[in-house]
Amino acid sequence: MKPQRWRERMLDSTRGQILALLRVESRTVNELAAALKLTDNAVRAHLISLERDGLIQREGSRPGLRKPHASYGLTADAEQIFPKAYGLLLNHLMSSISKRLSSRELRASMREVGRSLAKEHGNQFTKRTEMNDFSPPLELLKKLGGLNC
Repeated sequence: MKPQRWRERMLDSTRGQILALLRVESRTVNELAAALKLTDNAVRAHLISLERDGLIQREGSRPGLRKPHASYGLTADAEQIFPKAYGLLLNHLMSSISKRLSSRELRASMREVGRSLAKEHGNQFTKRTEMNDFSPPLELLKKLGGLNC
C-alpha cells in the first residue's frame, strides 16, 4: 500500500480528525468531543490509542467546573503523518533566489547552508567520508524527513 493512501485514510478517520485538531492547538476531551460531535467517552477511547501509539501526549490541565481537565497535544512523531509542502515551496524559493543572485553568490549561499547543516548535525557522522560518498548526507536527509526513498 502506498504511504500516501495510508496517510489519507488515517487523516479521514476519527483519530486523524483528532490529530488535525490537536495540530492547531492543544485541547481537552470536552473540546474535542464538541468539535467532533462525539461523546467524551468515545473521545477518551481514541485518545488512549493515540497516546499508546506515541502520537499524542498530555500537555497540562485547564480549570473545569468541578475539577481540572487534561489538555492534549501532538508529539513530534505525529507531525510526520501530516503532508508537507516543503519541496514545492523550496523549489519556488530557489528559483526566485537564483534569478536574483549571480551563480557565484548562489554557490556561496548554498555552501553556507551546507556548512551550517554540517555544523549542526556533523556529530552524527562517526568518521570522515570520501568526497564522492553521499550515503551519510542522504541518510541525514532521510532522518530529517527530506527524502522519501
